[in-house]
Amino acid sequence: MRLGNALFLLRQHWRFHWASWAVVALLVCVSASVLTLIAGADHALRRALRDWSQDFFPPTVLVIRPVTPELGKLSYLAAAAMSLSHAPKISAEALEQIGAMPEVRRLYPVTAPTFSMKAIATFMGDGMETDVVVMGVDRELIAADLGPDTEFEPVNWRAGEMIPVVISTYFIDLFNTLYAPSSNLPPLSARTALGFDFTIELGSSVLGGPMSMGERTRAHCVVVGLTRNPELLAVTIPRETAEDMQRWHTEETGRDVPPQHPQAFVEVNSMEDIPALEARLAPLDLRALSPSHMDRVSTLERLLTLTAGSLQMVILALTLLGCFCLMALQMEHRRSSLVFLHVSGVPRSTIYALLTGEAGAVVFGAAVIGAGGSITILNWGLSALAAQLPVSLPPPHLGVVLSAGLAALCVVILAGTVTGVALGVVAHRLRGVGNRPVG
Repeated sequence: MRLGNALFLLRQHWRFHWASWAVVALLVCVSASVLTLIAGADHALRRALRDWSQDFFPPTVLVIRPVTPELGKLSYLAAAAMSLSHAPKISAEALEQIGAMPEVRRLYPVTAPTFSMKAIATFMGDGMETDVVVMGVDRELIAADLGPDTEFEPVNWRAGEMIPVVISTYFIDLFNTLYAPSSNLPPLSARTALGFDFTIELGSSVLGGPMSMGERTRAHCVVVGLTRNPELLAVTIPRETAEDMQRWHTEETGRDVPPQHPQAFVEVNSMEDIPALEARLAPLDLRALSPSHMDRVSTLERLLTLTAGSLQMVILALTLLGCFCLMALQMEHRRSSLVFLHVSGVPRSTIYALLTGEAGAVVFGAAVIGAGGSITILNWGLSALAAQLPVSLPPPHLGVVLSAGLAALCVVILAGTVTGVALGVVAHRLRGVGNRPVG
């Protein structure tokens, strides 16, 4: 009978105070929706950023470079006097040892000719000349930056065949940011850059003088791809073509200088093999480095997570404060009913359970509706963005992250608001039954 009285009073409260519960439900619904959207957007951005970086440079691919001497105490002239032949480089013997190391799955040597080169191009009627650095790489290293049918194979450049070239997108950004505005030229798009042809004059330099070594000849080049790899800032051509250019220089000058290997790329079996590889490279005066952009990507991911977490904490705190005020006001209006239940013999545990269940049902239902609606909106937004952006986005269903966020939201709101209000405020009202009249 006493439990029936309690349920009757609860139904009467719902009948006359449903508007206050609607406000609580709306507050929780909006909060759950915003929190879920922030969690989903943060997950999608970090996943897209990670996939974007790994598309052109996976974390298991490392850059191997010689240990360079410290030039900080040398004068500028002394440093400039170091000849190219004495610059640190990786020898052919060291490359063979690196390729035989058990941690290395694949080795990608980088070949650089040892003589100067000058690029000559014509763009919109204006002639341009600049010194360039040419590097030869294997196609597998830049396969992600080439189309499936794009040719990047060695050619007979001495017979006039066009050398396929891959350039860095950094040069397009540099042209659009600095050169184009100062020369009143239109910006250059990636599609326009593909197919652009220019000429490389071997053994020549715009500086002239001793920089121009050997006989001059010209090689015709065409841009077939753009790379986002920050380690490939030179004019990238097939490695066999770079080696043939070095042989041409030897034939013309009589200097039997092998091509340089200023760096190499290695793909390790797993991230756990990196310390062992570094230990094997140390006796060879070589070091393995992660790409410079990887640390920046990790820092940006942490910054995104910190920003999203801070916003979620602020929104959650405001939600808890609003729920506390609304529920405390409700408990004040229901003081007479609660006192009647208490003096009529209904145990406190029963009163607490009824109030907690009542508030919990409202909060949980509102949280589920808000999170479910935001997931639907987020899925639609990600699907629309995936068709517009040049980077890949994670699949629309973000089950693990969103479910965890929704569960954490419900647990925190239920435990913090419902339990705190229902037990704290109600216990305070019941303790004052004998000292104050029921109004």
